[in-house]
Amino acid sequence: MSHRPSDAGVEKRASTALRSVGDAGPFPAAGRDIMAADPEEVALSDAVSIEEAAARDDFPVALARTFAHLDPIALGVACGLAGGIGLMFGTLALVVRGGPNMGYHLWMLAQYLRGYEVSWGGSLVGFLYGAGLGFLAGYAVATVRNALAVRYLRRAYRRAERESLGDLLDRLS
Repeated sequence: MSHRPSDAGVEKRASTALRSVGDAGPFPAAGRDIMAADPEEVALSDAVSIEEAAARDDFPVALARTFAHLDPIALGVACGLAGGIGLMFGTLALVVRGGPNMGYHLWMLAQYLRGYEVSWGGSLVGFLYGAGLGFLAGYAVATVRNALAVRYLRRAYRRAERESLGDLLDRLS
């Protein structure tokens, strides 16, 4: 026999809080079930601020900010640009400095990055490799972090639900 709390308000607040930190972005679509909705349907005009969503859902603002959704594309682009520009400027700094043993450690990257070399042209190839690998790393980090945050919140909700059910059953007996 399954024991479920009869308080629909608690369930609604918790499911709304989970939707807020789910897969659909920073608190979009107030009042709509976006966990089941197609991401293409969620309009940008439906997005609300973290403070508004927390007030609406009776959810602490600090918790909402802690578990806010990370956009994988945005983090991927940011990490990609940082990686590409870093590798490009690192290569260019060694090219400008020159010397007999110019950039031995960066030169070893040519073993992994086909077409890369410590030269002016190699800096552009390095930018492309750094941008691509940085994007993949940022995208992966954001995706894994979002999945772990949703999993943690679902577990925390289930644990709180079991505890409240246990308290209710203790009071009834």
